[in-house]
Amino acid sequence: METTINGAARSMNTQSAMVGTLTIKNTNNPQARMSALCRTDSKTKTKKQLNYNHKEISGQLLRAKKAQNAANVLTRAKSKLATLQRQAGTGQYDTKEIANALAHARRMVRCAQLKVRNLREEEQEQKAHKRENGAHEQQKQNEVKRRVAQKEREIKSKVTIEEMQEAAREKRKRNEMVQKRRMHRNQEQSRINEADMKYIKGQMENNRDAGSYPSSGCAVLDLSMEAAAMAEVQMLAQAQQEIEAEVEAEVAAEIAMGDVGAAVGNSTSSAGSLDAGASKAEVGGAVDVSV
Repeated sequence: METTINGAARSMNTQSAMVGTLTIKNTNNPQARMSALCRTDSKTKTKKQLNYNHKEISGQLLRAKKAQNAANVLTRAKSKLATLQRQAGTGQYDTKEIANALAHARRMVRCAQLKVRNLREEEQEQKAHKRENGAHEQQKQNEVKRRVAQKEREIKSKVTIEEMQEAAREKRKRNEMVQKRRMHRNQEQSRINEADMKYIKGQMENNRDAGSYPSSGCAVLDLSMEAAAMAEVQMLAQAQQEIEAEVEAEVAAEIAMGDVGAAVGNSTSSAGSLDAGASKAEVGGAVDVSV
């Protein structure tokens, strides 16, 4: 009859159970039992010390901040697990100790895999967040540029309209001033001509009514007086033309100073209008003289 004594009966590992197994024949013999136990104790005393640092892989995992670093730690954890499995197969180490180390190594592999997965997920989310932020920032910059450009266009358009309105107002004001000056000069010249003609007519009437000269002499005097009156009228007309020319020169100078871009056109139109006014004034003066 054979009886099997298991030195590590509570262990679930098959290899550890095989190491601590001893077959004793003739269990009724106390000496055989004692010798088997002695041989078991001697085998237990000759087991090697397992050099396993359980904090090595865990510390590296805690210090890993990137997925690549965690992947390197995972590789080292798998290597450590494979080393422990080879050591367990030799039967040279304590069964419980190496079983505990193997269990811890497997947990470290799972922890490393979890950390690699989590870090990769975080890095992907961070990259996606950066892309979204970059796109949002670019969109915001484009919107700002668009609004700035639109605002600049609005300001330029407003300034252009205001400049055009100001130019039109200035031109209108200059035209009003020119018309007023021309009207004043014509009015002044007309009054002067009227006064001079009344004076000449009065002198002629006084000479006719005096009767101190012979009739032939009066006729000659009347003719000379009329010739002098006509010459004076011509002088007045010439003076009026000179005054109008001076007014035209002043107006042209003001137009050239106020509107450089349209100086030629404005000068031409102003000169044409002044010439027309001068012609009308001359005709009017001639009419007044004849009357």
